Amino acid sequence: MPELTLDDWTADDDRAAGAEGWSLFESGGSADGSPQVQAIDDPGPGEAKLDGDPDAWAVLRADPGTPLHARALAIIRNENPAEYERVMTGREAKHP
Repeated sequence: MPELTLDDWTADDDRAAGAEGWSLFESGGSADGSPQVQAIDDPGPGEAKLDGDPDAWAVLRADPGTPLHARALAIIRNENPAEYERVMTGREAKHP
């Protein structure tokens, strides 16, 4: 199976993740790399509200085997290993 990239994240994936209050976001220029799992700051219709990115990470950790969560985790593991580590441990990055 080929490694997944953010280009493999579909509109259906985005809608399903939004219903849980998170999504994958392109975050070019961020010290934390890209893409990132982030809580949706201003949820729209059909989107849940989480208290922040650590809550979004907890959603993925709670059930990493669902197809949606496994897809998101595979993408960040491939494209942003440091983000994958943050998601799986729940530890935020430390910046000087």
